[in-house]
Amino acid sequence: MSPNPSLFDSPAFRLATVSHQIKCALNKAVFESKLSREEILIRVNNLASEAGVSLTKGNGALSLDTFSKWLNPNASDYKPSTEALMAIYYALDKNIAIVEPLSKAFGIEIVGPKDIYYRDLGKIQCEMKELRKKQRAIEASK
Repeated sequence: MSPNPSLFDSPAFRLATVSHQIKCALNKAVFESKLSREEILIRVNNLASEAGVSLTKGNGALSLDTFSKWLNPNASDYKPSTEALMAIYYALDKNIAIVEPLSKAFGIEIVGPKDIYYRDLGKIQCEMKELRKKQRAIEASK
């Protein structure tokens, strides 16, 4: 973190904006999906039913109206639950963009398989550099 953190780095700002950012990410993910809202809703409701989880305050299935309000960043009174976010994430074939705003609010970066590959490769290269340094020291001590 920088020595002079900006307003955008503050916990208060992150808390105040996380719901809006999640809703924007949901809206974008649904818009970019090849599925219609109705198809996504069917997947979400099927998963919730299979898990025995209610996604709304009532015990009924999630309606298109409520789902649309969850996707609208300006409908601040309508927020999806953690379970609903998970169901939408799976309904959209594990679209990581949905959960990135939440992870960023916690200051955590999500990495994928390619990022892990490069991290591991870099770690091995650093270890190899240290081993070569030790090898040269051993060879020089002869």
